[in-house]
Amino acid sequence: MSKFYLCFFVIIFTISVNASILNTKHNLSASGTGNVTTTETTRVCVFCHTPHNSNYEVPLWNKDSTTSVYVLYGSSTLSSAINQPDGTSRVCLSCHDGTISVGSVKNPNVTFAMSNTNNGLLTGSSNLGTDLRNDHPVSFVPTLGSEINNPPVGDEVALDHSGKVQCTTCHNPHDDTYGYFLVKSNLNSAVCKTCHSKTGFEQSSHNLSTASWNGAGSNPWPKNFYSNVSDNACWNCHWSHGGTSNSFLLANTPEENVCSVCHNGNVASKDIMSEFSKSSVHNVYAYTDIHDPIENITTMPAHVECLDCHNPHSVNSNTATAPDVSGRLSNVKGADLSGNTVNPALYQYQVCIKCHGTNLNINIAPFANRQVDTSNIRQAINPSNPSFHPIAGQGANNNVPSLKPPYSETSIIYCTDCHNNDNAVSTGGTGPEGPHGSIYPYLLEKRYEMSDYTPYSSSAYALCFKCHDPNVILSNSSTFGLHYRHIVRGQIPCSACHDPHGVPQGTATDGDHLGLINFDTNIVSPSNSGILKFEVINGRGYCYLKCHGRNHDPLRYWR
Repeated sequence: MSKFYLCFFVIIFTISVNASILNTKHNLSASGTGNVTTTETTRVCVFCHTPHNSNYEVPLWNKDSTTSVYVLYGSSTLSSAINQPDGTSRVCLSCHDGTISVGSVKNPNVTFAMSNTNNGLLTGSSNLGTDLRNDHPVSFVPTLGSEINNPPVGDEVALDHSGKVQCTTCHNPHDDTYGYFLVKSNLNSAVCKTCHSKTGFEQSSHNLSTASWNGAGSNPWPKNFYSNVSDNACWNCHWSHGGTSNSFLLANTPEENVCSVCHNGNVASKDIMSEFSKSSVHNVYAYTDIHDPIENITTMPAHVECLDCHNPHSVNSNTATAPDVSGRLSNVKGADLSGNTVNPALYQYQVCIKCHGTNLNINIAPFANRQVDTSNIRQAINPSNPSFHPIAGQGANNNVPSLKPPYSETSIIYCTDCHNNDNAVSTGGTGPEGPHGSIYPYLLEKRYEMSDYTPYSSSAYALCFKCHDPNVILSNSSTFGLHYRHIVRGQIPCSACHDPHGVPQGTATDGDHLGLINFDTNIVSPSNSGILKFEVINGRGYCYLKCHGRNHDPLRYWR
C-alpha cells in the first residue's frame, strides 16, 4: 500500500470517528437519520468503503465505477481546461449522478434496498445527473490569475494530490458540521473566497450589506443558511450546484431575476424592479442570454441587462461628482469618445455611450427629425462640437445667465441629471436613482414636451427648468430675447430649435450650431429662399427658416 493510500485509509477512519458521520445523511444504514436509508444493514461505512477487494479507482472504494460521460460546465470567462470527472469526484458521482444504486456495493456483492429513492437511485437535488453544466466544475487544475487563487497551505479547502479541484475540495463527505458537507463554514462565502477573489468584491455592497429579507414575497435565499446579504455573499446570486443557467451558476433565471429577488424592495431598501413597469424603461425583460461579460461593444447584439450597467461584484455606495462613475457603476465596461472600449469606465457617460454611441441598432425612436443627425450620442456630446451639454467636458459657452445655482458655466453634469427614474429621491420622490424606468419618454426624469403648439407652462418644460431659470429664459436678459415670443406666445417647444445633447459640426449650409441649435424639421422648414440654418456673425444671430408660416430670411437679433 502506497503512502498516499495509507494516509487516505487513516484519514477516512479517523474522520469517521471524530466527525460523527453517524448523524449525517451519509449514514445510509438502519441507524441513519437522513431521508435515504436501508433496513438491511447496520454497517455505516460499507456503502462507500471496504478494507478488502475494493475498487481501485480510489483507495478502499466499495462501489462500481460509473461509466457515465458527462456534459461539462463551460462559460466565456472560464480559463481552465475542464475534463471528464476523475478521482474522488468520479466516485462521488457514482451515487450523485443517479446512474448507480446507492445501495449497490462490491463487498459483499449486494444491493441494499434504499428508502425514498427511485429503485435505489437518488432523486431530487442530490441527483446531479450527467449534465453538469449547472454545477461547479471538478477534476481540473485551476488556471491562476488575479481572481483565481490556489487555497493556502493547511486550509480546509484543498486541491487533491494532483493539484485538481475535486468534490472533496469543498466537501467532506464524513462531516456535515457546516451543512452541505462543506469543509468549513461558508459564512460570508469563506469557502468560495478561498479560491475566488473577484475584483472589488471585498468593498462591494453585496459583500458588506447587512440587509435582510423582510418576509414579503418569495424567499430570496431558499437554499441558503444565512439571513442577510453579507453572510450569503456569493450565495446571493450563485449556487455551486443546481444553478438555473448553463453558465455562471446563477441562482435564478433569466438574468434579471438574479437581481429582482432582492431589488424588489424586500431586501434592498429601494424597489428597482417596479420601475421597469413604467412606460419608458431600459427593458431588461426583453432580452435573455444575450449579454456576455466578454462581449465586444462594437459587435455585440443590441440588448440591455442589469449587468450592462452594474457589476454585482464591485457595486458599492461610493458617491462621486460628474463626470466620474459612482460606486453603482464601479468596474463596468464602457466606451470613450472615440468609440474604443474602456474597461473599467472612468466616467458615467462612458457607460451610457457603450450602447448609445456605437453602431448598434438600439431601436430608439429619434427625439426629433434633426438637420444634423445626432442619434449617436457619443458624437453629439463631444466637447469638440460647436455646442454641447457639458457631459463629457466643461461647456464652451461662458455666458449662460439662465443657470440656477449650484450650476455655472464651469459645471459638468451626468447623463442621469436628465435621464433618471421620475420618482428618484433626487427628483423629490422616494424611489431609486438611475435610468431604470420613467413615466416620461426617453427615460427623462421630468416632463419635456416636444410637440408643436404646446401651451406654455413651467411644468411642460420642467426638465429644462431644472437647471435653467424660466424667469431669465423668458426675459430680455436671455441671450435670445425672443424666447417668450416663441415658447409662450407661439407655443413652440424648446426642442424645435435646441438639440439637447449637442450638435456636431454640420456643413456650410446648415449653420454653425452654436447654442445647441439643430432644428427639428418636423416643425421648422427652410425659408422661402430654401435656406435652413442659424449662424452668429459679429454678435448677431441670423435665422433662415420658416415656422408657423412665418418666413425668416433671415431674422436678425442681438445676442
